[in-house]
Amino acid sequence: MTSREKIEEISALQSFGIVLVVIGHSFAEINTYPQDSLLACFYWLHGLIYSFHMPLFMFISGFLFFYTNIGRDNRDYGQFIIKKFNRLIVPYLAISLVVFPIKAAMSRFALRPVDFSVMSIVDMIFYPTHNAILYFWFLPTLFIIFIISPVFLKAVSKRSLVVISLLTAALLLVNAFNPVKTLFLNLNGVVNYALFFWLGCVSCLFKEQLLPVVRNKAAAVLFTVFLLAMNYFKMKAGFFYALTAVSGIAVSMHIVFSYPAVITKMFSFIEGYSYQIYLVSWFPQVFFKLLIYDYLGWGFYLTFVLALASGLTVPVIVSKYVKNRLPRLKFAIGL
Repeated sequence: MTSREKIEEISALQSFGIVLVVIGHSFAEINTYPQDSLLACFYWLHGLIYSFHMPLFMFISGFLFFYTNIGRDNRDYGQFIIKKFNRLIVPYLAISLVVFPIKAAMSRFALRPVDFSVMSIVDMIFYPTHNAILYFWFLPTLFIIFIISPVFLKAVSKRSLVVISLLTAALLLVNAFNPVKTLFLNLNGVVNYALFFWLGCVSCLFKEQLLPVVRNKAAAVLFTVFLLAMNYFKMKAGFFYALTAVSGIAVSMHIVFSYPAVITKMFSFIEGYSYQIYLVSWFPQVFFKLLIYDYLGWGFYLTFVLALASGLTVPVIVSKYVKNRLPRLKFAIGL
């Protein structure tokens, strides 16, 4: 198998991961635990997805970072940071500022209401977990990790098992006992998620040795049992959080790497648009949640289906339209 084919498998993993994200964001908010057993299963699935889907994206980011930057001259660091700023922070600012007045106008429907003020805008930008689109915290968090990523690149490039083991242990410890409590620029999240970015870098280095493991059915069963057990017993704090996330990443890799052609065919319509789906899916999903669930009261299942379908298709349609008809706006959606 060529290196190019391996990266195509990572691309398929991106598609698989963004589908999990959109599924997670398709759930309507409920105030009490559902009494209906099927609905309870749906919300348990929601918790399962949330236990690893963002670590999965950090892992993929680390893998691709190492793959594309190994051997690159560090003198390109300035250009690298500018590129990442344009890719991550420019859409973060542009879309957040568009969404903010919409969110403020609809605050009476929102789970996290905001008031229309300059201070609220400043708070939203510099405290990413307060953003009008909650999951946008990922963008500045990944950007800050990219700022320190040359340290990871240098450490992995040494190919020293001692260095890799020590840094892995150190990142696991700070992940479990995070000493950084501030939410400013989501520095708390940077410390938490650096581990998974690092593991992506290491996995890229050892990809030849990794592939047989993630494709092994016995290993996949063990990771699946552990993932399900940790979620069932709600053991996701401390070291268990990292172990649960790693198990979810391993199960995802097993599914995608064992059946790459199937996954690629299933998600061919979103291939290459994972990032745009992440950025734009909030708009159609919130529209259907407000219209179908909150206003018309037509129930969870229809809301879920429409939010999921629109969250995957509308961003692709918008991206293609912007690319062909409004190229000046490509910067706003990471094209």
